[in-house]
Amino acid sequence: ERAGMNLGECAAFLVLETRTHAERRGANCCATLRGYGLSCDAHHMTAPPPDGQGAVRAMLAALKDAKLTADAIDLVNAHATATPQNDAAETQALTSVFSGRTRPLYVTGTKSMTGHCLGAAGAIEAVLTVRALQTQIIPPTIHSQNSILEEPFFLVQKPQFRAPIQCAMSNSFAFGGNNGVLIFQKN
Repeated sequence: ERAGMNLGECAAFLVLETRTHAERRGANCCATLRGYGLSCDAHHMTAPPPDGQGAVRAMLAALKDAKLTADAIDLVNAHATATPQNDAAETQALTSVFSGRTRPLYVTGTKSMTGHCLGAAGAIEAVLTVRALQTQIIPPTIHSQNSILEEPFFLVQKPQFRAPIQCAMSNSFAFGGNNGVLIFQKN
């Protein structure tokens, strides 16, 4: 486990528009973008700081922008590169942001299925997060037998895992310390 990342190829996009505009043109809204957060930790060109503080700042900024508490999030689509250093830093960040929860937080790592699509990774993971909200089926983290996550986190590993999810977070942490987090809500 965590022997390095697999590269993938994909393309994805999301159309963002106001609800009023979407309704006026008869569009079916897939989800609502509640908030976003950005940060740059500039720790190293390819490695995050071990304490995950850049990721923490981005997640907290997204929660603040969404006007939500950490308890409102039901699912995190983690950046989850399957590299020891990155996964440990993200786990530390998730623990910092979501400690004290009284109910499980579902976590998935969709790169396990798509590979790391580099520039397209954030878009494809956002699309998969929105799709999970629409279907109430969380995509699994495949090829992972030993989770480094502890309660309150629940790493989804089974296909077709159904759970009631209303709000979901999608994490994207890039080279150079750029961190982006999106929060979506089910319509």
